[in-house]
Amino acid sequence: MIVIELARAKKGALNMASAGPGSQSHLAGALLLSLGKFDSLHVPFKGGAAVPSVMTGESHWSINPAPSVIGMLKGGQVRPLAVAAARRLPALPDVPTAAEAGMRGYESAAWFAFLAPRATPRPIIERLHKEIAAAIADPAIRARFADLGAEPINATPEETARHIGAEIAKWREIIGKAGIKLD
Repeated sequence: MIVIELARAKKGALNMASAGPGSQSHLAGALLLSLGKFDSLHVPFKGGAAVPSVMTGESHWSINPAPSVIGMLKGGQVRPLAVAAARRLPALPDVPTAAEAGMRGYESAAWFAFLAPRATPRPIIERLHKEIAAAIADPAIRARFADLGAEPINATPEETARHIGAEIAKWREIIGKAGIKLD
């Protein structure tokens, strides 16, 4: 992967922009640093300022959810090197996955879930799931998600709970290895 090769060649001279300590972009970068075995200075920005810092050359690289940068990617303001998802994104079909770009095992896809309070009665959970499933099955809604570089997934409440548990374990390990602390 080009960022890793360049960072190794320049030994600590590149910096990585993130949306702040503990943000998804910070954790995704920490995972890449760990798997790629290279160093890069972490430069935290508030919110969406990380990508403009890459656009201006103030920062060398950043990892961000596709929906937040898709317009800049399509407009040519920043160059995509890889997607951190398991599959190529329909909105960016020519951009390889991280695995295809040489970083096997790297995946840091942003995801969202509908959640309800723990004590919500099961019939209400089932009704919500049914209505959400119907909404994301709508071709117009699926097309809008695809335009944004996202893919809605109809996971059951149990599958969602397992996914959340797996993500907590994965990121807890990365946070510990990287020594990430919130300000």
